[in-house]
Amino acid sequence: MLRTVLDAPWIIGVAQVSARLKTQLAAALRRDQRVNAVRDSDIALQRTDPEYVTRASSNNAHFLLARPK
Repeated sequence: MLRTVLDAPWIIGVAQVSARLKTQLAAALRRDQRVNAVRDSDIALQRTDPEYVTRASSNNAHFLLARPK
């Protein structure tokens, strides 16, 4: 993981997308605003990191279903 962080050309872009998502989620007042922020960040992550979906889908920690209340 350290090697990826140090060498990946997309890591700064991913950090920027994550920071923007954090700000948007903090400012969101309604559920639809939160959902839109997450979806927008997913699109931005795919544009920033072309292997995002491939890498995430091979890892069971990504794309988990929400737990029931």
